[in-house]
Amino acid sequence: MNKSTATNLSISRGTREPVWNEHKAANFFGQSVMTLRAWRRIGKGPKFLKLGRSVRYAPEDCYAYLDSCTVKSTSEV
Repeated sequence: MNKSTATNLSISRGTREPVWNEHKAANFFGQSVMTLRAWRRIGKGPKFLKLGRSVRYAPEDCYAYLDSCTVKSTSEV
């Protein structure tokens, strides 16, 4: 990667909030880390990133998941 490409990547990604670890994401949802792990196992919950053995969550994916859980009445559940 040349220097101009690296500079363009840092500019385009420079406004993004850093990714969250499991604890910060669990706190955001008001759930335990174990609940987030269960969600990942069954394919529920927000999208997540695997960085080696580490799991991280992009804040925008957490907000999007939260928005997708919004319902107007109990008949929608």
